[in-house]
Amino acid sequence: IVIFREINNLRSQLVERDEQLQELNEKYSEIVSNVEKPSIETVDNETQTDEQQKDKLAQINNKLKRALQNIKEKIQRIVNEKPELFINSSDDTVERLDNLLSAIEILQNERDHALQKIDQLQNTNRDQIDNMSSSITVQSNSEDSLPEDYQKQIDQLQKHL
Repeated sequence: IVIFREINNLRSQLVERDEQLQELNEKYSEIVSNVEKPSIETVDNETQTDEQQKDKLAQINNKLKRALQNIKEKIQRIVNEKPELFINSSDDTVERLDNLLSAIEILQNERDHALQKIDQLQNTNRDQIDNMSSSITVQSNSEDSLPEDYQKQIDQLQKHL
């Protein structure tokens, strides 16, 4: 379950990083188009701003690369530990992640089914215990009345004698 949470966290981080990368690409395109347009600002100021933005883009790109590498390494670790989960999978990390998520869904469904079966069996056992308990109570009550019945018969026989 920890691995599943970790995988879900990694997947959400990957989606977040993809969104950030998309935003950065859009900003970069906007910057490039602005650089190509004639501008009133001085060339030094534009160059400095462009360099700063390129540096920021490079930093973010490096962070994204590290995050993706981390995800790939963790998926590879899972592939090494549980190769049976990736029998029909290629070396593509995304395909492996999809296979892993499918396996998690299947295991979750099996777990849910097993829990339902356990609940059914527990309910059946409770019903059987209740039935046995009530049967024992009836037997003990009838056993209590047997000596009384015998005593009455003895009394009647004594009267007849």
